[in-house]
Amino acid sequence: MTDETKARMSISSTTGNRTRADERTRGRITANASASGVRQQFATREATDSSRVAPFARRCGALLIDYILAAAILAVTTMLSRTAAAGIGARTDSVVEGFGLLLAAAMLVFNFVILAGLTNRTFGKWATGLRIERTNGDAVSFSRIFLRHLIGYPLSLITLGIGFLIPVFNRDGRALHDFLFDTIVVRDSVETRHSARPPRRRISNQGRMPQR
Repeated sequence: MTDETKARMSISSTTGNRTRADERTRGRITANASASGVRQQFATREATDSSRVAPFARRCGALLIDYILAAAILAVTTMLSRTAAAGIGARTDSVVEGFGLLLAAAMLVFNFVILAGLTNRTFGKWATGLRIERTNGDAVSFSRIFLRHLIGYPLSLITLGIGFLIPVFNRDGRALHDFLFDTIVVRDSVETRHSARPPRRRISNQGRMPQR
């Protein structure tokens, strides 16, 4: 075997070893980048989820607005019934009060069943920038909204109101009726919708092996 052949074999062996080393380095860089991306994705998702949870004070404000609407109808019709009783008679008074009760009940049904079933928001939640959704992020069906409000709310109420206070003590801010019907109340703002989008991946040349 000539010296030239030996030199060629030595160069070929050195080149092969360098290629394998480069491949191992690329593999480590890719694995580290993938692990870092996964950790960043989970951290971003956790921060986004926690930021989307509706604050307890805002939930209380939304519920207060919803019931103020019904109470306002009762207050106005009560005033009208008293005026009618003074000018016309007690019979008109009872008719106006009965009409006020029916109107307030219709308002509650429209707000908590029809409107919430169609848009996943009541007037109060719309005013405070909140929305009801499933725990997996899907929209809530009409039947689930119906059960949540007409069964879940009374159950939360008969626990001496403790069912409504549970959001203070859990990370997801879910009340008793949320746990019963797999729902969660979240923020529904432009900032939240933008922050909920996954961040775009930026491709950089750092960590890439130079091409030969």
